[in-house]
Amino acid sequence: MRMFGEEVAVVGAGPAGLLTALFINNYDIKVFEEHRHVGIPKHCAGFVGLETYRILTALSSKEILDRAFDSVVFHTPRGSFKIDFPKPFIFRVNRPLLEEKLLDRVLSKGVEVNFGSKVKPANKPGSIVIDGYEYSFEWIIASDGLCSYFRRKYLGLKTRFLYGLNALFRQKGSVDEVHIIYSDLTPCFFTWYATTSDGYGFLGYGSHGYVDLFKISRLVEKKVGVKLLERIEIYGGLIPFGVMLRKPVLNNVLFIGDSAYMIKPYTGGGLGIISRLAPIMGMSIDKGNFTEYLGVYERIRKRLLLEYLVTLPLRNRGYWIPAYILYFVENVLGVDLDLVEVFDNHALLLIRTIPYLTLALLHLVLS
Repeated sequence: MRMFGEEVAVVGAGPAGLLTALFINNYDIKVFEEHRHVGIPKHCAGFVGLETYRILTALSSKEILDRAFDSVVFHTPRGSFKIDFPKPFIFRVNRPLLEEKLLDRVLSKGVEVNFGSKVKPANKPGSIVIDGYEYSFEWIIASDGLCSYFRRKYLGLKTRFLYGLNALFRQKGSVDEVHIIYSDLTPCFFTWYATTSDGYGFLGYGSHGYVDLFKISRLVEKKVGVKLLERIEIYGGLIPFGVMLRKPVLNNVLFIGDSAYMIKPYTGGGLGIISRLAPIMGMSIDKGNFTEYLGVYERIRKRLLLEYLVTLPLRNRGYWIPAYILYFVENVLGVDLDLVEVFDNHALLLIRTIPYLTLALLHLVLS
């Protein structure tokens, strides 16, 4: 195959790839995206905590906000529990609009973005293959998603995931909280429900296999107290399940986003981790020194490993227990865990509840 020399290739124009490209200033960049536009296919619910919301709006626009929530209701086998806060701590962002805003910023830097480009890894790290031609790059950013060709080619790691589905409904009635429902329909995850800024009912869930949406809808109606009418939209995706790569750098290939399993094990959300690591990765490429990036990466990896190890035994049995403990510590004991600021950091929440775990579990057993 013919060889061509380039500089930095970003494979995948999702938030991970675009945010990284935004912070690279000393190299020419080429972004490759297999779809014809950013934000498709839709797959992300878009719920984030306060810190992530601050970062994303600072790097894109406040227009990405759909709705903010200052309360959450957990529906568990031991009853329903509501947690209220004086200010919003859960934010739903418009994920497609977020990607469009990030794309605008990347294009304004003069970055070349190639849509409809199917990129594959070459036999050895350092080159990519497009339409049978091999192109070499100084750096390759593998931000090609959960089913990453680059991760499978160079690391041989299989994809682990749950099936996720989101649906938008016209509804009779409305709620101001985010509702989290734990049930036998989704024993390894949960169902969530909220009302969007334009008044639609928005639900989603994750599972190992097929779950009838009609049954989920009836469950939501029963628990939340709304009536779901006409279905407006439905879309799905894969929810990553695993731990972050031990080494995110292989020669000159850098893994970021879902390709590196940058997700919170309990909820499957990845925007928070990406928004923190992508800027540091971009600046590290400019410096030619990854010491800072790898240090921050390792701290986050260890934090998420702790969350993963705690979460794993609860899958398929007792996935609701952390929510019960959180409610018990906050509302029954009256301990301020500062949820508004640390809602994104599940491991830190876990650590903060440790002094009260024995009491919480005893209360759970006796109640």
